[in-house]
Amino acid sequence: MAAILWVVCLAVFADSFRMTFDITLPGVDAKAWLVAPGLIPLFLSGGLLLMLSAVMAVALRAGALRALTSGGSPLALLRNEETFKGILQVALLCVFVFVLLGRVHFGLASALYLFCAMYVAAAGHLLTIGAIALVTSAAITVVFGELMNIPLP
Repeated sequence: MAAILWVVCLAVFADSFRMTFDITLPGVDAKAWLVAPGLIPLFLSGGLLLMLSAVMAVALRAGALRALTSGGSPLALLRNEETFKGILQVALLCVFVFVLLGRVHFGLASALYLFCAMYVAAAGHLLTIGAIALVTSAAITVVFGELMNIPLP
């Protein structure tokens, strides 16, 4: 699971590096990287890469690679319910970040992602999950987007 997230973080790191250092902003002459839109994702993905590398190193020392390769086919790994749910959560996060954000209103995208992620995690009844997803998404959208005037994706 950490390896999949590591690859996704590496892709985000590479793209945010491009958005930070290979950018020309109108009205900004020097040191455009200080105000570049990729600076925060660069730090976040870089930090996640370091942490995931540490997690993978500990897992490899504990024998995770041996346990992974002794199972036979890769489909046998997917038959494990926890592994399948973890891979599905990563896939949902990728869909949220790379497909929904920017194409769908942030409030709707985050509510949809939260609902699906909590449903996969079996976090409660459908009505409870739906209410939590809607209220959380609406609160984030109102507080950050309207009250604090922070532009949301």
